[in-house]
Amino acid sequence: MSQRLEANGTLASAVQQLRRGGFRSLLRRCKRVREGRISAAQGGYCQARQKLSKLVVGQIVDELFQRLQAVLGHGQGPGPVFVLDGSSLLLQHRPDLQAAYPPGKNQHGEGHWPVLRLVVCQEVESGLALRPSWGPLFGSPATSEQKLAEEVLERLPEQAVVMGDRNVGVFSVAWAAQQHQKPMILRLTNARAQRLLRKPLTPGWEEAVVWQPSRDDRRAHPQIPAGASLPGRVVIAQLKGTRDTLLCLFTTLEQTASQVLELYRRRWNVETDLRSLKRTVRLHHLSARSVEMMDKELLLAIAAYNFVRTVMCLAAHKAGISPRQISFASVYSLVQIHLPDLLLAKSAKLWRQHMDLIVDYATAYKLPRRDKPRSFPRAVWGSGYRFPTRKSP
Repeated sequence: MSQRLEANGTLASAVQQLRRGGFRSLLRRCKRVREGRISAAQGGYCQARQKLSKLVVGQIVDELFQRLQAVLGHGQGPGPVFVLDGSSLLLQHRPDLQAAYPPGKNQHGEGHWPVLRLVVCQEVESGLALRPSWGPLFGSPATSEQKLAEEVLERLPEQAVVMGDRNVGVFSVAWAAQQHQKPMILRLTNARAQRLLRKPLTPGWEEAVVWQPSRDDRRAHPQIPAGASLPGRVVIAQLKGTRDTLLCLFTTLEQTASQVLELYRRRWNVETDLRSLKRTVRLHHLSARSVEMMDKELLLAIAAYNFVRTVMCLAAHKAGISPRQISFASVYSLVQIHLPDLLLAKSAKLWRQHMDLIVDYATAYKLPRRDKPRSFPRAVWGSGYRFPTRKSP
């Protein structure tokens, strides 16, 4: 976890933290530790990481999330709103990783990097992330984003509201949320919404419906009971400046249509959260060289991400603003600089003093208010020069 919070994130930097006295409370009081003669070699630390149980790592991530969520709570609304969304990550080119997560293929042949499909569930207000679910994106063992979303729903806290885009706006995900007694706001495709309403789609329309699985839903999900149905409402709104001019939502909340639309407006936050995870926390290309180490690296990266989000929420509460008004990248850099002080703290009181200092500094990293439109047009970069294919020796 500390490797994800450090600038380079190498094994050597983690061992140096041990030699400086960091994590001292986690070490056995052997002779080397008492005399301060911890070896600079990385082999022992690497073996310790490999022996660490994945089950224990998952329990640590869940426990940290529950404690942080209890401390931070949630803002106004029906309950903490969690957004489901998916993405993909690249893995190392290793035989076991290739077998578990096959690379993609196209007309030019097979890709080089194994690809993993990831589904995250993040709280709208604070940005905290639940323990995600993942699986292969390509090949015969490929898993769907909807199936992974159903796994994540089992970890949602009580009174949570589920929100998702059209990729999870299907009956199987809605039925799984209903079975876990979670209210939902799911975006539907225009065709699916029209089948539910059985009439042309009209902006500003709101109607109570009973969502029943289609023949394809029953074929793909035989575990759904024959008489399954979901009572709810379909809310239709007009969109401007997009290819799809209509926004069709299915919800089981009792809030008004305008309140439901206002909640769904905040779904875009998950896109910036994924950018922070993949770019700032460097999760876009995992460095682990085995399946088990990859699992543990991914889980502890989520824990490191949640720690930064916690600092942001505490700073926002102190400044009287929303956590979304504070820069994630700036606070991430701040945590990197002050992490050695936290690790070297010899008492809980000293640790809290360093933590309070980090929170005080984080209040200064407010994002600028951008009321004006972009001063430059958005455009796509042109295709690059095509290099010749490298021949195998």
